Amino acid sequence: MLYYAEHYKLRSVWMDAFAHCVGMNERLVLSPEFPSQSRLTKALITRASLEMDIELARTTRALRDFLEEDLSPAYLGLTEGARYHLDRFRSFLHSFYVDKFGYWPPPRGTTFSKALYRSLYFDFKNMYDYLVDSESTADLASQKLASGGICVLQNVSSFDKRHKFPPLPHPMALLPCQSSIRNQRTESQRSLKALTLGSKQDKEEQHLSARSALLMATNRRDTSITDAPIIQAYMRFERQCAITRRDEKVSISDARKVRWLLIYGTLQYLISALRVPAEVRDTEAPKYFMCCLVADHAKWQNETHSTSVSTTPSIDNSFDHLGSQTGSQSGGSLSSSTRQSLIEPDCQNYDYLLHTNTDPGIYTWTRNILVETMYSRFSTTHTMRTYTKSLHALDATICTPDEKC
Repeated sequence: MLYYAEHYKLRSVWMDAFAHCVGMNERLVLSPEFPSQSRLTKALITRASLEMDIELARTTRALRDFLEEDLSPAYLGLTEGARYHLDRFRSFLHSFYVDKFGYWPPPRGTTFSKALYRSLYFDFKNMYDYLVDSESTADLASQKLASGGICVLQNVSSFDKRHKFPPLPHPMALLPCQSSIRNQRTESQRSLKALTLGSKQDKEEQHLSARSALLMATNRRDTSITDAPIIQAYMRFERQCAITRRDEKVSISDARKVRWLLIYGTLQYLISALRVPAEVRDTEAPKYFMCCLVADHAKWQNETHSTSVSTTPSIDNSFDHLGSQTGSQSGGSLSSSTRQSLIEPDCQNYDYLLHTNTDPGIYTWTRNILVETMYSRFSTTHTMRTYTKSLHALDATICTPDEKC
């Protein structure tokens, strides 16, 4: 199919076939059709597969410990109480997945399966939908009155920029009403004598007030979300937090913010692993990943051909494909406006790669594009070393001893 698409310059068909080839890269050598592919096409498949493996390895490392590095003191300044609550929330997630899968995390050295990524995506997408403030935006000018404490928007923006993730349309969570907390404090001051005596009744009223404030600050009316097991467990966790918040020395508002940062960041990682090019038609049956990075500047795309197909939809619509994969299983659906803007794959800054011309000049252009991609996306010494080796291997694959790349 890939060879056919190259020969007749069918862009959408090529994109579809290329994504599947990248996902099946290790098995392509067994295909009788593979030898007929050009050296350049083979090298591009190998490179895209390597890029995808690096991205998946990065995501796997982050998910194993629920973003311990991303939310470490090096990137996120928290009080001792807030840091303790973050660790407690991680413990909750760990326990939930031990109950769900029988163990967590998967053994080191193993790659998370696509089915596991999907399961995690459903859970964190449900938590996102349950807590998200649908009126929030990344525009500072339109922000609501600051509540003090942890600055969620600043930390979320920093996280997205650090990992080159397109921001989700609604970066903020609903927060417990501060007036409820102030009224609670006023009532506590009026009954200072009862507090001094350790009145159980007054403490119970405080707990109920905190639990009510937390519940009100949710999208609880959507039963497709609240019926999910992860949400049921999360609601129990928040109710328990309302009781122990004084021991943790963190307000219920800041505790919600801390949990939101972990939920938002994890969802972004999962989105980057499950996204697929918009041209891919069969997204459910394959068990392999297709979140490949490619560019869209093939020379033949600018040429007129009698058998050319219509322009492929923008990659901004790629979440429609992810939504179609998950919609029937997650039990909920997103509005069309949310689907189009919610997830713009982190490969959107790199157009999709189409190359059938083995002209040295075209190859040089392609190589430069890939080098720019390498240096813009990966920063660690180990990753850069691995990527450089791959680049040299690509040169050796494309060029004969008498050629210069």
